[in-house]
Amino acid sequence: MSFFTDPNKVTEPALCMPDFSALAQAFNGIIYICSQDYRIQYMNDKLRERTGYDATGEYCYKILHGCDDVCPWCNNDRLFREQKPIQYQLRSPKDDRWYNIINTPICNTDGSFSKQSLITDINKSYLSREELSQLQSLINQSNDAIFILDADTSSFVYFNEKTLSSLGYSTAELMSLRGIDISKSFVDMPAWHAHVAGVRKQSSLFEAEHIRKDGSHIPVEINASYVSFQKRNFIVSVVRDITDRKILEHELRRQAQCDYLTGLDSRRHFIERGEEEVERTLRYGHPMSLLMLDIDCFKNINDTHGHHAGDITLQMFAAHCREALREIDIIGRLGGEEFAVILPETDGKGAFEVAERLRQFIASQTMTTETGASISLTVSIGLTTLTVDRKANLDTLLRQADEALYRVKCSGRNRVFAFSG
Repeated sequence: MSFFTDPNKVTEPALCMPDFSALAQAFNGIIYICSQDYRIQYMNDKLRERTGYDATGEYCYKILHGCDDVCPWCNNDRLFREQKPIQYQLRSPKDDRWYNIINTPICNTDGSFSKQSLITDINKSYLSREELSQLQSLINQSNDAIFILDADTSSFVYFNEKTLSSLGYSTAELMSLRGIDISKSFVDMPAWHAHVAGVRKQSSLFEAEHIRKDGSHIPVEINASYVSFQKRNFIVSVVRDITDRKILEHELRRQAQCDYLTGLDSRRHFIERGEEEVERTLRYGHPMSLLMLDIDCFKNINDTHGHHAGDITLQMFAAHCREALREIDIIGRLGGEEFAVILPETDGKGAFEVAERLRQFIASQTMTTETGASISLTVSIGLTTLTVDRKANLDTLLRQADEALYRVKCSGRNRVFAFSG
């Protein structure tokens, strides 16, 4: 752009182009022209409003930025050297606001150059962009995956870097997918829309599983909210990987359900499973039997070989039971050297055969202690059977099997005895 001025009227160059003055006054921002030595030659009314007077002839850096000398924003060297417009944004030290500036070199009729500067206040929009950039930076530093899905299509609208790293997808790959493609909770769009309807009524916190690119599953906790913006509806999800929590929960559950020494069901868990099996047996009319086992003379092992040898004995006994019994059989340690076994789908005759086979198997095993001593075990077993025409609860069955076990103990041990009522 060339702009020629009358060298005799260098402070009024705009007069040589009548339309320029009208355009400059209509411009919703500051326009001024300055000479190579930074003196203002022309200023529009917006600049007059800012200064409060006509500053023609004064230094632009003093008027605009409150500087006593040429500042980096007013330096004309590059502008006149490159002879092309330069655009940049700056925060003025005078009022601490952000401005967009376009400086253009213009040639005067005497061959000298001036600078035409168009300045627009962008403080509000710049701060919005800056705040948005800061917000996005914070979101990308989050340890949680955060993403936004279109409520109607389930398509990804936005996601942070944690979403990509946790799922293993690239940006392009994830943008081509839908939320229902990474979740086991939504098998189809009707299921997704039902979820959206629920979240629209009330924000939802729930657990789910996400599917990674490699096909593995991640247990997650999702905090989902429904948001409407510019006539579109979205689901905003904050997703936390709860793998470690699930591992801990599983371990705590295992500790609560398993006997710490033998790995068999704890007394409490055995009773819980036993009550479920009794209910199933009565519902379907199938037989079920229960064995009560007691290691013979176990106190002698502790007294003779020590408690460590006793612990190993209990562990070996549990292992022998698991080896001799079926996978569907429920084995629990009730306390000390006393154990119980539930035999689903097993009548009295079958239970007696199982108990006798187990008794013989235990008797055939020996254990060598750390001192080299050999320990042989025998076990006494009492049993009872639940049938449809003989209804009872688990407590009754345990009492009956214990009575049968007591009969064995009184008659010499290392035997099987069935409760006869």
